[in-house]
Amino acid sequence: MRAASIRSRIPILIIEAIRERIDMKLKLHPSSSCEPSAGRALVATRPISGFLLCWLRTTSMVMGLGWVLTASAFAAAPLPMLLSAPAASNGTVTKAQSRDRSIAREKRVSINFQYLDPRSGNTPKELAVELFDGEVVTVELQRVESRGPQNFTWHGRVKGYGDSHAILSVVDGQMDATIVILDNGQRSGNTYQIHSGSDGTQSLRQVNQEGFPPDHPPGSET
Repeated sequence: MRAASIRSRIPILIIEAIRERIDMKLKLHPSSSCEPSAGRALVATRPISGFLLCWLRTTSMVMGLGWVLTASAFAAAPLPMLLSAPAASNGTVTKAQSRDRSIAREKRVSINFQYLDPRSGNTPKELAVELFDGEVVTVELQRVESRGPQNFTWHGRVKGYGDSHAILSVVDGQMDATIVILDNGQRSGNTYQIHSGSDGTQSLRQVNQEGFPPDHPPGSET
């Protein structure tokens, strides 16, 4: 992320350096100033080189403003969300309320399938996924296995987590997905599942790591 930010500022830094060189030349040659002398016409008080320097200075300022506005526009563009809140939600189910020991918590969601269909030609390279407690991660869609209409599987990773993976399988408008996030620095990880129920409900689950035996780790059933 830091490297990308630096690369995006390189054109602006170059333009600023050019403008500084021009300002230095204008200070060394007052007769080439971009401001007209009192009581004299602008043309009469400035040689041709002065016009060129002033034109370059103004152009560099306009280009710099253009780069700033363009970078701001790209930075402000939000990623499409894979999940959204359903029209009617039962809220978050805690571990104590859930009958399944393998589920730490769960919430009802609405899956935005339109971002996943590889035949649409409009599939984004990245999707934002809101987990729990306002945490949002970015899933990079790297490759797809297309088996037919409404039958495909996306493979990807979670941005910013080297040891992570995401598998999103869709069959006839139903999804079963697993997102595994591992933090090597803290030596911890979490597994999340997105599931379409037979009753039409869609949910996001956080897997209870202690609810699985050692020979059946979370995510192995996907």
